[in-house]
Amino acid sequence: MPRTLVRALCDALEAAHGVLRDRLTDLDGRIQAAAPDPRLAAPWAHFIRGLRAHLAEEELVLFPALRSLARGVPVADPAFRSLLAELGQELDEIATISDALRNAARDAGPLEADILALLDELETHARREQDELLPAALDLLAAAPAMPSAAADASAADASAPSSSPSSSPVASPPFAPRPQGSVLRRTAHKLRDLLRR
Repeated sequence: MPRTLVRALCDALEAAHGVLRDRLTDLDGRIQAAAPDPRLAAPWAHFIRGLRAHLAEEELVLFPALRSLARGVPVADPAFRSLLAELGQELDEIATISDALRNAARDAGPLEADILALLDELETHARREQDELLPAALDLLAAAPAMPSAAADASAADASAPSSSPSSSPVASPPFAPRPQGSVLRRTAHKLRDLLRR
């Protein structure tokens, strides 16, 4: 059951990313065409850059990792738990970014309602990831076979070093690489707070 649930959630959330990305692109075009007030332009630019990076990271790193886990591929438990914890922190940052943009949207004129609607949709999406995907992923991780310690250490080393040939190890490397300190969303949230204090 958790395997099926995780796969279904990944599919649904990834499809929702496509809708969010399309709405973001459309709204960005309309905002740019309207020559926005600088009080909106700067936060909006940081928002779309951070959100696009977050969506891409989930699609390229998180969802493939969860799908592998759902297929029963052993993963390095501490590294994977770290990835899930970072996602949880990023989802918390969405609220900060959303609040900053809600304040800046007051300067959007007729586009204010569209910006607020996009933020509502984004917050609903983030809550679904926080309330459904993360708990299901942790349940699946708890039931999954653990990667043997020596293989986990080798896998972590392999993930950070370029490889010229596929690994012959019977234990699959986790389908994600170590992440830099501080998420894109966290840096975006801090930048937005700084911009709005001016």
